Formats: sequence, C-alpha cells, structure tokens
Amino acid sequence: MFVLPLSVNEEDKDSMKKLMVLLCAGMLLAGCGSKKEEAKTDENRESKVCTIEQAGIKMELGASAVDDIIDKVDVKIIVPLQGVSESAVTDEMKSQLEEAALKQAGLKKGDGVDVETDVNDGNLSVKVSIDINKASDEAKKALNLDDAKDSKLSDFVKNAEAGGASCK
Repeated sequence: MFVLPLSVNEEDKDSMKKLMVLLCAGMLLAGCGSKKEEAKTDENRESKVCTIEQAGIKMELGASAVDDIIDKVDVKIIVPLQGVSESAVTDEMKSQLEEAALKQAGLKKGDGVDVETDVNDGNLSVKVSIDINKASDEAKKALNLDDAKDSKLSDFVKNAEAGGASCK
C-alpha cells in the first residue's frame, strides 16, 4: 500500500475525521426539505463552496443546486506536501490515493461518482464528486442520501457555517 510521507500526526488525523463527520452531518441535515415537483433547469443553478482548515489541512465541501435543491456534491481535501517534491508524486501514487479515498467513503468510481487527484503549489489534493441524479442506489446509501431526496443548499450553508466553515 502506498503511504505518502506527510507529517500529519494522530491528533491531526482525529481532528480531520471529526471535521469530515461535522461537514457530512451538515449536508445530511440539509436533507429534510420538502419535495419539489417542478422542472429543474440550469437557469436557477447556484453553487457554494464551504472551506475549513485545521492543522494545515484544508477541506472544501462544495454543493451545486437547482432551485435550492442539491444535485451535486464535491469534497476536496488539500494537504501540504511539506518537503516532498511535487515530481515525486507519481501517477501510480495518485491512483492509489484515489482508490483509498473511494474505499474510505464506501464508494465506487462510475455511476455518478468521480475522483481526481492533483499536485500543484506544494499541495496534494483529492476531490470526490457525486452527481446525486446519476449516483447508484449503492452510492446514495454509502453517503446516507438514500432518503434525503431534497437536500437544500441554503440549509447546507447554514449547517456548514455553524460548524466553523466559511462559505462562498
């Protein structure tokens, strides 16, 4: 198994786990809205990105919605390489990192789920994107979204900000 030599101690890992749980819980709590039967168009599309940083690790949780109903979610974790050359991060390492991110979330690539890694500006980032309308039932269940058909973007932002994130 690939292990990138980043200086993240156990306390930082626990903090990031708590942070991810908090942000995911905020997203799930936003799923209590009422169902809208009207046609959804891109004319009423709005996106928000909520950012929180702890122990040098940055997390961006983005949501895109039509008429305030979330239909796409992006989770991006940005970790400073701290002394590791960008050129030392190979495509194989990126692929292993993508697989690990999907496995940890209980997701599989495809069916509305995508993952990508990037290395730039001295940082390594992993981004998992979920298209709610295309995601398989298995993916929705892994994300606890199988019953949350109408998650509201406005509630998502309120919950994220209450958890210490700044949203734009």
